[in-house]
Amino acid sequence: MRSIVLDSYRGAPDRVNAIDKILVSSDRKLASISTLWNSLREEGFEIRADAGICEQFPELEVVQPHEWRQAYPGKTIAFKLMDQIELAMLWIDQNSSGHANVIVTESYRESCLFTRGLSSASVFVNASPRFARLNNNAVYLGMSNQAGAQRGFLGVETLTRLKYIVQGY
Repeated sequence: MRSIVLDSYRGAPDRVNAIDKILVSSDRKLASISTLWNSLREEGFEIRADAGICEQFPELEVVQPHEWRQAYPGKTIAFKLMDQIELAMLWIDQNSSGHANVIVTESYRESCLFTRGLSSASVFVNASPRFARLNNNAVYLGMSNQAGAQRGFLGVETLTRLKYIVQGY
């Protein structure tokens, strides 16, 4: 998880698709997540969390409701506990841009459910969502006709949406 998060913040001229919200299964022990937090802090990240996590770790700043739908401009990551993957996917569809989302899991079933169930243009499984760039800074991975209003003449291209699924190891 740490390497995926850090990789999402690398790149020039900008950090395209930097991971700034992380949903954590409520089955997971938060003590193991605190190791990730400490590691990210050493890299200069600010860590925030939902009220449930902050009850156990009062040193963290509570995420305000409006923050879940906005991107953080700097190295800030917010963590949220979720009870089920289905609820997490619903939350993602309601709060993310629908551009690119990542799942880190050892479960093949969860990865299949996540890739089929999200309406994101790009879904990454155990991989960083950072776009690769050619020497001329043109993005060559992740170009897609995302969800949203289609404009112009109606044709097959207008009525078709693509979804990229990138599988890591």
